[in-house]
Amino acid sequence: MPNADRRFDETARALSRGDLEGEVLAARPGRVTVRVDDGSPGLVYKLWNLSAPKSVLRRVARRTKGRSEWDALRRLRAAGVAVPEPLAFFRLRGGGVRHHEVLIVEDLSPCESLQKLMHSSSKHGREAEVERLDGEVITLTAAMIGQGVVDNDHRLGNFVVRADGALYRLDFENASRIGRGRRGDERLGVMLGALVSSHAWATRFAPELTPRFVERLLGEIRPGERTLERARSAAAAEISWLCDRSGFTLSNELGW
Repeated sequence: MPNADRRFDETARALSRGDLEGEVLAARPGRVTVRVDDGSPGLVYKLWNLSAPKSVLRRVARRTKGRSEWDALRRLRAAGVAVPEPLAFFRLRGGGVRHHEVLIVEDLSPCESLQKLMHSSSKHGREAEVERLDGEVITLTAAMIGQGVVDNDHRLGNFVVRADGALYRLDFENASRIGRGRRGDERLGVMLGALVSSHAWATRFAPELTPRFVERLLGEIRPGERTLERARSAAAAEISWLCDRSGFTLSNELGW
């Protein structure tokens, strides 16, 4: 086993057993994301426990969320799309490990959540900054679609801006290939709807910004009517949920 691979394996097993601590970036049932800094450039380890019934089926079929992310990252990175470099993906084995799969990617920190940056910029009247970032999001979105990758969690919260100003897309657990026909139209529509609803929420104190974003997005992507209809319904459902949860009133007139 090459030295780098051995180091990845040893670190991942230590994290899974609880013998090594890192900075926990996210934790959900069945998954934890940890930043590890061992003196070299930092790395991010994503570990999955696949004990839940649905996860067991995914593991048997080799269609786990970890594998989906690994496949999407490799495809997009090879095409020059701004995503973290995927370094390793493998099954975890050994006594005491609590997870079944691990994905290791480069650490992009220091970086800032695009969701937070767009919210702050729109709230404080920095419209030129919002529109610049809009253009970069649209370009990256078009590049993903051009590579046949869709993601039903394609939201501003899954983008980050590095200290040098470069925009990156993270987290591809829910990524899949677009596919053909009605199913492909459905997947693409859900992806576009998630993006637009997240934009509307981030810029809710400047609601005129999202219709401009939608106009630019549709001009670049040019979805068919079936895709567009699904995008509208997905965005409307998400906005309704956000309003019910927050008590904030948000218009569904988004410029579709």
